[in-house]
Amino acid sequence: MENNMPSIESSNDILTMAFVNMQPLDTVYSLSEALRRGTLFPDIDKPFLAGGKTHER
Repeated sequence: MENNMPSIESSNDILTMAFVNMQPLDTVYSLSEALRRGTLFPDIDKPFLAGGKTHER
């Protein structure tokens, strides 16, 4: 069976692109709080919503 699909290795097409905003270094958690919360930055510490319910850490 012949495969007519283009090879990723031979393609110059862009498959994906990421954009990440700069994170201001205004306030940071203490090391122990950052490890507990999973982030160093309070500005991006948002609740995890699974199934529409808030899950506290």
